[in-house]
Amino acid sequence: MTPGIAYEVVVTPTMLYLGEPYDSSDARLLLVAIGCQESAFKTRRQLHGPARGFWQFEKRGGCDEFARLASIKPFRDAARELAFKTDAESTYVALAEGADVLACLMARAILWPNPRPLPARGEIDAAFTYYEQVWRPGKPSRARWTSSYATACEIVPP
Repeated sequence: MTPGIAYEVVVTPTMLYLGEPYDSSDARLLLVAIGCQESAFKTRRQLHGPARGFWQFEKRGGCDEFARLASIKPFRDAARELAFKTDAESTYVALAEGADVLACLMARAILWPNPRPLPARGEIDAAFTYYEQVWRPGKPSRARWTSSYATACEIVPP
């Protein structure tokens, strides 16, 4: 899948479903940038690793965190209405099977509790720092982030 297609068929519908205050251009931009950084929207299973979904969630980490964050009403309700279970094992299996809307929902849910506002468009350094602090990637690549963020800026309208 290309990042543009992922934006059109996964990110946009998921964010429209969630609505305000969860849907914003800055949120969409960060979601696409992180998806580009983590998988380039090319694989739902990490090569030589345990992560699953386009945003590359590990069972111990992202899936566990989402299970805890599922108590936040909008994300819990969205998962329930879309017939997804929110325990770590179920989400991990679903991500590997192509539950892309669930993956996007999880990604937005994990970004949501950060007390800092989402970085504004063009704040590439702030966006990278935000990504590092929230996502806690094992091997963050600033060089790859520059490309991922530029791709997201081309795709996501302001």
